[in-house]
Amino acid sequence: MKHKPFNPTTMKYNFRTVALCLGLLTVSVAANAQTFEKSLDISRTFPVMEMTSLQVENKYGTINIIPWEKDSVRFDIALKVTSSKIDRLDNTFKSIAIDFTANEYFIITRTVFKNQKNRFLAELTDMASSLLSTTNAQIDYTIYLPEDIELTIDHKFGNLYTTNLTGKLNITLSNGDMRANNLTGPVRIYHEFGNLIVNELQNATIEFNYANARINKAESLALKSRATTLEIDDIQQLDLNSRRDQITINHLMGITGDLSFSSLEMQALNKSLIMHSEYGEIAINQIDDSFNLIDLSSTYTDIKLMVTHEAAFDFELIHTKESDVSVAGFIEITNTELLSQDNEIIKVTGYQGKEGNRKSKIRIDIKSGSFKII
Repeated sequence: MKHKPFNPTTMKYNFRTVALCLGLLTVSVAANAQTFEKSLDISRTFPVMEMTSLQVENKYGTINIIPWEKDSVRFDIALKVTSSKIDRLDNTFKSIAIDFTANEYFIITRTVFKNQKNRFLAELTDMASSLLSTTNAQIDYTIYLPEDIELTIDHKFGNLYTTNLTGKLNITLSNGDMRANNLTGPVRIYHEFGNLIVNELQNATIEFNYANARINKAESLALKSRATTLEIDDIQQLDLNSRRDQITINHLMGITGDLSFSSLEMQALNKSLIMHSEYGEIAINQIDDSFNLIDLSSTYTDIKLMVTHEAAFDFELIHTKESDVSVAGFIEITNTELLSQDNEIIKVTGYQGKEGNRKSKIRIDIKSGSFKII
């Protein structure tokens, strides 16, 4: 972004009230009920400098982020309220305001619900799914901005869309969907109750709760998730904290983390895996010949590993007697010993490949559950 003097903001209001009944309000007949409507369009533009950051807070609408090559940020905001009662329409419409605060260091835009007395709007449940609601508000933001600006968004009950952003990004999104193309700056996302699709991430920290997500490509991702379905096509490094998830990964270089009641399936692993799992499933369908380390500890987890006959590695398996264990015949077992008479813990050691070529290691420690290496 170019350095540019900070000028007063420009502001344009376009207030429209569509009148089909009594010359004041829009009236439509649906299910024997009248619907009244009021709407307001707001447009504001702010210049930005290299140090300027942007913060947006909104509820009940769509946020559309559009990068452009100007040293400014423009907001096009559309507010629409509908109701079956005229008095409620007016009260609700008057209770909603868009607040702007700006200087050369930051631009803050908030949707403000002034009617906090009965908290009708402030704590309104998801109107899109509430068939009993007679008053609805829709606040849509279209924001034009430089792609490298530092951006923070807090959005509830609505969707978020963007294309390519290179700046620092911090997003909190609940009860809505998110779609983005390439997010190549530092990214932090908290997302619950919605769907997410991102094409590319470079360095991201994400927390999912009750979400469905797909990430096509990522360099480094720290992920905490709960009750989420996640698909990742290609990732270099993943740090995972997972609870009650369904996770599938097509290709990854390395992964660390913890699982609890989760299912993790990896089609291809190149380098390393260091993980602990309780009550879940882990499957690696292809481990590259050049892998470094597989270090897995688990309780009541079903584990399946597939290695090629060309791989060379040292092998160590510690398991309880009740564990269901199956070791491929091409692994040479060199020793089996009982580590604990009371707990009936067994240690198995072995190898595959010539001694001089064995630079990799597979170490498994399981309590109950099952382990299969083929």
